[in-house]
Amino acid sequence: MKKTLIYYKPEYADLAIKLRDNYRVHDHAADIVSLEEHNDIECAEKMNYDEAVFIEDSDTVTFNDIESGYINRLPISDAFYNDPVPNPNETVASRDALNILADAISDVGSWWCWYVDDDMVQLEFCDVQLYDETKAEEETHTTDVLAVRFYGRAFVVFLDDLNDNNWHERFRDDDSILYPVDTYDMAFNDNKEAESLLNDYRNRIPVKGFKGVETLLTAKHILCARCDQVGFIAGGDEMEIVGKKGKYSEEEIEPLSRKWWEYWKDYWLLRGTPDALPEDYACEVTIPVDKETPEGEMVVQGEKFKFMGDVCMQTELVYKGVLCRLATYRTMGKNRPALYCIDAPDQQTMLDAGFDELHYGLWAKLLTDAEYKEITDELNRSMELNEQADR
Repeated sequence: MKKTLIYYKPEYADLAIKLRDNYRVHDHAADIVSLEEHNDIECAEKMNYDEAVFIEDSDTVTFNDIESGYINRLPISDAFYNDPVPNPNETVASRDALNILADAISDVGSWWCWYVDDDMVQLEFCDVQLYDETKAEEETHTTDVLAVRFYGRAFVVFLDDLNDNNWHERFRDDDSILYPVDTYDMAFNDNKEAESLLNDYRNRIPVKGFKGVETLLTAKHILCARCDQVGFIAGGDEMEIVGKKGKYSEEEIEPLSRKWWEYWKDYWLLRGTPDALPEDYACEVTIPVDKETPEGEMVVQGEKFKFMGDVCMQTELVYKGVLCRLATYRTMGKNRPALYCIDAPDQQTMLDAGFDELHYGLWAKLLTDAEYKEITDELNRSMELNEQADR
């Protein structure tokens, strides 16, 4: 699937969103980023996009092909797919729902178990970012375990770079073994990604029905993922998603994803207060804050917050009209300082402030070193003023 990063000036935010959505309904992966945050092609290169599109004005865009370096300046009308939008009840909607599910599993989730029967393959995952409505109010609401099942010419092949021919059997028989899925490195129904994954590992263990690349080419449904030194590709003629509540329909995936991110917002909004929600692993690691090396405290608006070195994390502040929380976001294997939106008057205010929708319902702004220094300097000044007032 082709991946495009769309750069926009704040005044063309609506146009960027319209172009992104046009691409997505045509099975063309796309994200947007403000030129105030990143103004060169390096961001697209580092995040493995195939092309970068710069919206110059309301009439003109510039296409940059990452691999070849080819640049083409076109009217904005030529940037859009103009053929009829596919029926939302057909395969594109299915792929959109499955893309959301892949992100919900791979963000912080792990491959937990596998099972093979006569004509069935089942893979199970834990810590999935879908809201679990079956749990009581006082419990956590991350989906603990979700299974993906394949029927009809079902197959599975395990991949690894290990010197161990039986790792997959020990994994199947030992519930304590987990393989964290590489972040956003899971894909449904993407034959090219599956073939690429197949060639990325040194060893192949064809457990059931796998006869090489031709199996991938004829499969109606496929799921593949990298989990560091191991990986898997599974598929079949039919596929179903099953959890504690039973089978999930495709129409349920997107609403449950959005509801989980709303739950995540409430989790962090109430964290550390008398009304805090029960500790939830998936919520905690989505903003990976180092609790082991606090070097002091600071007071902002009457509340105490812990330092990470000279950095104050978990701090609430207002940034360009957006109430947000300072924390970190993991991208490309590294933690970067980020602002997470808690509340804003409207979407335009968030876009003007440089926030992007990193996931469904999760708006954040990744900070440059200069922006991060500016914010923490201001927080430190607030701390000094509070200390003077206390005296």
